Amino acid sequence: MARRLKNGKVVIAGSWADEMHMREFMRSYPAALVTGRISEAKLHELYDTASVILRFGFKEERGPGLGVWKAWQMD
Repeated sequence: MARRLKNGKVVIAGSWADEMHMREFMRSYPAALVTGRISEAKLHELYDTASVILRFGFKEERGPGLGVWKAWQMD
């Protein structure tokens, strides 16, 4: 996906459930910026400047987390 963007960048923010998968992703897509865990302030800054927000959640039994609502609120 990152290779197809002409004037943008892909930022993957937050922690990964499996560090091995994160390292594999980073090797496969070197154009994408993988931040790992970041502060709430930095997360809000990313929401403010993002054109598209995708949220991947794992083991969520009660629907999406607050991140989705925070992203919508930032608009």
